[in-house]
Amino acid sequence: MSIRNYEDVRKKLENQLELDRLQLSLWKNVKILKKKDGTDFANPSKSFENADWNISPSKLNDSLHPCLYVSGRDKRGCLQEFWINAYLFTDEMKDSDERKAKGTENWHCVRGTYILTPDEVRAEILHRIASLEDRICNLEKQLEISETVYNKFFDSVYEALHNLKNDCLSLRRDYGKSPTSLEYGILEALQNITSYDMR
Repeated sequence: MSIRNYEDVRKKLENQLELDRLQLSLWKNVKILKKKDGTDFANPSKSFENADWNISPSKLNDSLHPCLYVSGRDKRGCLQEFWINAYLFTDEMKDSDERKAKGTENWHCVRGTYILTPDEVRAEILHRIASLEDRICNLEKQLEISETVYNKFFDSVYEALHNLKNDCLSLRRDYGKSPTSLEYGILEALQNITSYDMR
């Protein structure tokens, strides 16, 4: 999406908010299933309702890298898919973690993994839900102030551009119509500012 004006900024925030709300509703709809005796199914794919247990999207095409997927259509009818990794890398686990011994070991170019139990996946789902609720609340607040902040920022930008022009006006050619090399250089430097410069 090309950002050109405030409407584009607002639309981008609204689209992200819609996507997060969709994802939140999908994760909240997932149910963990057990056998009649209360134990887990041998096949993890039977342990979840309204979600699919499948391999990782990172092209690690094997059973050592499963993910839990949810999907649904957004307001435009486009299918959206979200997932949670259902495994941990054993080389990132502490030696004191009992699950490390239950996982596979590193071999060749494949890192060892521990496959999460359905209850452990449930904990990951609850963590994702809490994170999404926090993000949605934050995005709603961003939307509330978006127009004021946008206008304040661009008022400052336009004032800075006006000052830059005035500072270089006596050096311009073509009766002041053509910006100087200095102005072009400063604008080029401005274009190279990234989000990392705001951290």
